[in-house]
Amino acid sequence: MLRVNHILLKAPDPQKTAQWCVDVFGATVVERGTGLGGSSTVRLDIGGTRFNVTSAAPGETLAAGTTESHY
Repeated sequence: MLRVNHILLKAPDPQKTAQWCVDVFGATVVERGTGLGGSSTVRLDIGGTRFNVTSAAPGETLAAGTTESHY
């Protein structure tokens, strides 16, 4: 059986992104804190799958979002 451990989303404002997930998908906030490198992190549960929403770490730059597939 294959199971997803978590999905990581990078966002300029993790709190705002997490609230959108709560409002739209019915996500549950599991934890708020600091992630690797000092990033702001919100951990969510959506239907049994963990989503970690983090900001850029100090000195890290997030690329502009696109609708194209990428890793």
